[in-house]
Amino acid sequence: MKKLDKEGVELYACKWCSDQYGVSELLKKLGVDVIYYGEPLTKLIKDDWKILTF
Repeated sequence: MKKLDKEGVELYACKWCSDQYGVSELLKKLGVDVIYYGEPLTKLIKDDWKILTF
């Protein structure tokens, strides 16, 4: 994730999901923007962005 961040990749995590796993604070420390992501994700998909999930 650090390499992706260094390369300029925008890193996001769904707050609801990360809260369920108890990793929200860890992800924030790693430089990931932790937000409620349902509406932004829907817009990206409608705008034909390529989404990488894992």
